[in-house]
Amino acid sequence: MQNFLKQGLNKDESNHSLGTSLYSWMYKPEKSSKWIFALLSIVAVAVFFAYSYLDQILPFLKKIPALAVYGIIMALGWILQNFQKQGKDQEWTLYENGYKVTYLSKTGQGETRMGYWGDYKTCSYSDDSVKLISDQPLKSNVKMPVKTNVMEVYSICREHISIAHSKKLYDSAPVIQRPDTREQRHLMRKAQEKRNE
Repeated sequence: MQNFLKQGLNKDESNHSLGTSLYSWMYKPEKSSKWIFALLSIVAVAVFFAYSYLDQILPFLKKIPALAVYGIIMALGWILQNFQKQGKDQEWTLYENGYKVTYLSKTGQGETRMGYWGDYKTCSYSDDSVKLISDQPLKSNVKMPVKTNVMEVYSICREHISIAHSKKLYDSAPVIQRPDTREQRHLMRKAQEKRNE
């Protein structure tokens, strides 16, 4: 189920450096999906807490280096956090300079994430989502779930990614300065005197 909140330009609403709000919608995962994410989260927590007992049952676990164990535990935390987010209602807003998503809890409050168009090289779309493709290999892509008006969301994302890249190119271009020689100053004075006559 998805409800679109705002369409078109809203000049009164701005969010820090993201600029003016352009488009906003609410995405609600289906109940079956929420149960799957909740179950996967419970399994991940159970594996995490059972690890301390498993080393007694499976002695080869003691041979795993401590650094690898900490890496696995940190990865489990990240995976668990992502599972929890995916099962929550999501409020997405597109701005002039980027996007914002809020993962809502039952109380209506939740974690907010933001991103800037300049951090993505392009975007693509499918029947039910728009995917922002990162310009850095280590940074993950962002998938925006959209069940209706996919082409409108895709068009806004593509246009503003292009604008952000154009600004980057413009800002990085060298500024051509006027020559400052004795002859040039003399010619400029003569031209100024002719204009004043």
